[in-house]
Amino acid sequence: MAIADALVARGHRTTLLRGPATADPAPGPHQTDLRFQTAAELEELLARHWPGHDILIMAAAVADFRPIRGAGAPRKIRRSDGPPAIELEPVPDLLVGLAAIDHPGTRIGFALEPAEGLEAAARRKLAAKDLHGIVANPLETMEADGIDGTLLMPDGTATRPGPPTVSKPAFAGWLADQVVDLHRRRLADAGLSAS
Repeated sequence: MAIADALVARGHRTTLLRGPATADPAPGPHQTDLRFQTAAELEELLARHWPGHDILIMAAAVADFRPIRGAGAPRKIRRSDGPPAIELEPVPDLLVGLAAIDHPGTRIGFALEPAEGLEAAARRKLAAKDLHGIVANPLETMEADGIDGTLLMPDGTATRPGPPTVSKPAFAGWLADQVVDLHRRRLADAGLSAS
């Protein structure tokens, strides 16, 4: 939410796709707020809205697996039926799917991983998802007031906003500036103009 707020504050039209249990954003004329409940709903929203946007920042991921729900499965599982067996199936990797779309936009992901091995894991995700950048975010800062994030690029460079930990709004503003600048440079390199 802080990233969307930072982009809106800089005058960018922003579409915020947000799942359950998130706080409501501040209303504004430059922001569209769309809700989803499931990974399938998010996938549909991304497919519908990404083609009309220049930048995608996927700051939160859906689960890696979801329960398989059979056609005749009951909506309520009763204790008297005994412990249920739950089968799982992988959720499609939404960022990988978006990379397959021919689109000049800039795609940024997040890698939320334990601090030990964070950069290596983030660089693997950066390559595997064919992203233009990824924020390496230590798992330890997930519920904290601050963030110790680093923006990693495919060329091997890494940038960060300053001290090891900054407030989430400060990081969001810094990241918004970095990503908008990256998008403009990518378009200029391709001989295109920014919208």
